[in-house]
Amino acid sequence: MRKLLVLVSPDGDAMMREAFECTLAVRDRYDVTVLAASGERERYEAAGIAYRSFRPASIYGMATSISRLRKTVERFAPDVVHAHGFPAVAVALGTMPASLAARTIATFHDPQRDRELPQKLVERKLPGYLRRAGALTIVYPTLEQRLRDRGLIDDAATPVTIPHGVAVDRTAAQLARPPARPGPVVGWSGRLAADRSWETAIDGFALVRAAVPSARMEIAGSGRARQFVAAYVREKRLADAVTFRGDVAPRDFFATIDLLAVPKSRDALPHAPLEALVAGIPIVAAETGALVDVLGPCDGAWLVPDDGEGFRDGILDAWSRIDAAWSGAAASRDAARDRYGRDRVVASYDELYERVANAPAKNVAVSAHAASVTAGT
Repeated sequence: MRKLLVLVSPDGDAMMREAFECTLAVRDRYDVTVLAASGERERYEAAGIAYRSFRPASIYGMATSISRLRKTVERFAPDVVHAHGFPAVAVALGTMPASLAARTIATFHDPQRDRELPQKLVERKLPGYLRRAGALTIVYPTLEQRLRDRGLIDDAATPVTIPHGVAVDRTAAQLARPPARPGPVVGWSGRLAADRSWETAIDGFALVRAAVPSARMEIAGSGRARQFVAAYVREKRLADAVTFRGDVAPRDFFATIDLLAVPKSRDALPHAPLEALVAGIPIVAAETGALVDVLGPCDGAWLVPDDGEGFRDGILDAWSRIDAAWSGAAASRDAARDRYGRDRVVASYDELYERVANAPAKNVAVSAHAASVTAGT
């Protein structure tokens, strides 16, 4: 059995969820060890996956993570490494021997953020590190241009687009449009976090309710900001119109709403709109980055400015032709299941794992880059 080492940056919920679910899906074919943030320990250990703490953030965190990575590589001797996110990629490719870097897949879920890595490292070292990788993957097409604009990859680089995946069996019930009612039920689903993407959805819903007093909103998900979201709902005088569903299963959530609202969030490509596409649910989403890539070609999706007025207009427009919205979403469902189904995504990574595992080894014994990763020089 081949050995797979997975490195996960301390980053957005969508990236950490994707790394976990892909790892879970291949553990019957690979002996897996994961280095991830301490908050991820419970779910990896509950799944029986070997886990070690790894947090490449700040100078001290970088140094500690480099040391932990070196010890893990020495003891585990992986055949393939899969690094998720900029910090994990920088530490892996800047620390490991060139022979193992050539068997490393670097996956980017979001654009590189300010203060995520030392600026000098990004400008002077990261492009060279990425050239050492066996493969580079991105989760949505326009991210490639963002990487090129930052000078992180050159014309010779050929990133492979592998989107986030969703479990089709969790959403595949043939949902019918809910019974006719006087106003829409608007859904929002995600982590209740400090990025406040929920605020834009609530602002839009407040304007919708001013126009259609019978409108309602359902919020699915949990998180540390739950009390702040509830306070914001009360501030907007919407307590009687908003229901918090908690961590409800996608198919149960989608069965109660007319459409899903997806504002811009920390995660460039959240899972909720992918689950809605697979379930055939109409979507009103912010006209930004990954959401344009994913939803632009789909019937039953509205792309709007990322503010309260934009979401009000999109929701009211979708509601005014809700039968057509549901028909359009249903028409896009099969294509979405084929593209974003978990099995399809995992098969794509499996193919890459085999390719890089069989790549010719380079005649370089030890990397000399670890100190520069820490110092960012």
